[in-house]
Amino acid sequence: MYDYEKEFREAVERTLRLGLTTPEIEYEEGLLLDDDFHLDEVKEKISKEFARHSVDDLAAQCINLHLMLEGFMQDAGQNCFYTIGYVVTPDQEFFRFTEEDLQADLASGKRSEKFSINLHTWITLPTMEVIDVSLLTSFSKFYDNPDYAGRVIARHPSNLVNGVEFYPMIVGTEFLDRLGLPIHFM
Repeated sequence: MYDYEKEFREAVERTLRLGLTTPEIEYEEGLLLDDDFHLDEVKEKISKEFARHSVDDLAAQCINLHLMLEGFMQDAGQNCFYTIGYVVTPDQEFFRFTEEDLQADLASGKRSEKFSINLHTWITLPTMEVIDVSLLTSFSKFYDNPDYAGRVIARHPSNLVNGVEFYPMIVGTEFLDRLGLPIHFM
């Protein structure tokens, strides 16, 4: 059975096993988000940033969008963890990769061809809630469904709909730094 907190704890261990550092992690009980994503200051900043860009600009920008979101969250005094992993739905796996793929990329010092398309990021809160500001916008573009554009996933993984599951593989941004990925938002 899917257990996001277990997966997240395993991702922390994997991150350390790969010789990468993790942020200091303190887990919290309860929920920080509700269906309305009540971090108003962060919500306002996200809305302003999204309004400046088209769906085409925002699609497939998970790395940069979540780095921006991490900064907004920290500025608002909210502890959060940049998370790298993959997403599974009942019909398909998106951005799936393995620990061996991570090891190969770290050993080569650069992103492999596979990783140029096979990586996803999101934010995890200390309560194990996830915030993903890019997945649905990317789906909007790739599946030509404008209803998803600009929508944010912000809830506990046990409350996600349509069988969506987030699988964290690495916690923190050192992996991105070590591969020399350009980390900036447009």
